[in-house]
Amino acid sequence: MESSSNQNTIPQIPQIDVYQRLAFLERIIDGLEPASSLSFNDLYERWQRAQFFKQLAELGFLQVSYNNNEIIDFEPSESFGNRHQALALSCFLSSIYADSCAVVSSPHECGNIFTATFTRVSSSCIEYVNDYGSRVRFTFDSSRPSQFI
Repeated sequence: MESSSNQNTIPQIPQIDVYQRLAFLERIIDGLEPASSLSFNDLYERWQRAQFFKQLAELGFLQVSYNNNEIIDFEPSESFGNRHQALALSCFLSSIYADSCAVVSSPHECGNIFTATFTRVSSSCIEYVNDYGSRVRFTFDSSRPSQFI
């Protein structure tokens, strides 16, 4: 019988989340209400005010393709219900895993938690696959100004 030290181990994909990133602010700003108690709109506003979209903005204009369909401009808005994607993508880009892959969790506007595995495909492309198997590809156009400025 083989010992467990000789068995192949499956590498774990790192896990990060939006709340962890916001916890940084809670540690340095006295009296800041915990992000977990905020409404989604307030949490999104806090992310913007903290300039956490900076890495995302530096890459240029963001476009998206859902399940290999046509590439469209990404317009983060409450009416489209896609701001959780912007938070998760931003969290991934600001992490030490931005050049590889990580499982990213973010609050969702519908009240649930969005979780997906983000992977750097190229310097201007990041893809995620969510728990339901949907594949989303983000591409950046550095010749156009970012919508996150």
